Amino acid sequence: MKIERIAALYTPWVPRMQCPLCHRSLTLDAPGHSLRCEGGHCFALSAKGYVNFVPNQAQRQAKYDKALFESRGRILAQGLYAPVADALRTLAAQYALGPLLLDAGCGEGYYTRFLSQGGAFEPAGMDLEKEAVALACHGGAVAPFLAADLNHLPFASGSLHAVLNILTPACYPEFQRVLAPGGVVLKVIPGEDYLREIRTGLGGASGYSNARVVRHFEESLQTLHRARLRYTHPLSPQQAADFLRMTPLSFSGSAQRIAPEMLDEITIDLEVLVGKPFCEPSDKTNPGLWR
Repeated sequence: MKIERIAALYTPWVPRMQCPLCHRSLTLDAPGHSLRCEGGHCFALSAKGYVNFVPNQAQRQAKYDKALFESRGRILAQGLYAPVADALRTLAAQYALGPLLLDAGCGEGYYTRFLSQGGAFEPAGMDLEKEAVALACHGGAVAPFLAADLNHLPFASGSLHAVLNILTPACYPEFQRVLAPGGVVLKVIPGEDYLREIRTGLGGASGYSNARVVRHFEESLQTLHRARLRYTHPLSPQQAADFLRMTPLSFSGSAQRIAPEMLDEITIDLEVLVGKPFCEPSDKTNPGLWR
C-alpha cells in the first residue's frame, strides 16, 4: 500500500491521538512516514497499512497466531456473525452521539470494516496482535488500524464517541478516559449456549456463565441496554475446521479430539451490553485489564 494513502487515513485522526508512552500530542511528520510526539517518541507507519504503538511488546504467537486470525477471518467473511454486526450498527446509531468509534480488540478488522461502510461512522481498529492488524489491512485499509495496548490507548482524553469491545478483554477506566461526554461502550460477550456444540464435543459442560463479566461491566458503567442474539448456523467441513481452529477452546489442544465432520452446526449465542460512565470522563491512570 502506498504510504501516501496510509498517511491520508491517519491525517484526520492525528488531532484525536496521543503518545501512549508520555501522553503528549502526536503529529504526522512531513513525509507522512511516522507519528511523532514532543517527547521524542516515534511510531512508523507500516507499509502494510497500520501503526505499531507496541514495538517492544511480546506478541502471543503461541496462541493468537496468523492461522487463528485467518480462520476467524474466513468465518466472518462468510456472514456467520452478520447479525452481530447489524445489531452493533443499530445500537451505535441509537446510543453514540457522534461517528468516532474505536473497535478495541478488533482482531482481523471485520467489525471495523463493516462499520466504515455507508459513511455513518468513522471507526478505527486496534489490537495488541500485529498479525491481526496486518490482516485487517490486507487488500487496502479502509480505516486506521493500530497495534496498541488496551491499558495505554493512543487516543486523547474525551476524543471518541463510542468504544466497541467484542469478545475480547476490556479496560474500562481507559475506555472511560477516551470517551467524550455522553460516550458509550458497546461490549459483546458469550451467552450460555455460545459454541455449545464444541463444548459438548470436548466432554465439558455445554453451558457458559457470563455472570462475572456482566457484574464487572455493571460495576464499571451505567447499563443502558442489554440484547441477546441466539441462532444456529449449519457448517461445512471447512467452516467446522475454522471454528475449531479459531476458538480459545482449542488452546489446550483438546479441540483436536473433534473431527470437523462431526461438527455440522454451531450455536451463536451472544449478549450485547451498552453502557456509559457514571460520571464525566477523567484522565486518571487506569488500574489494569479485565475481561
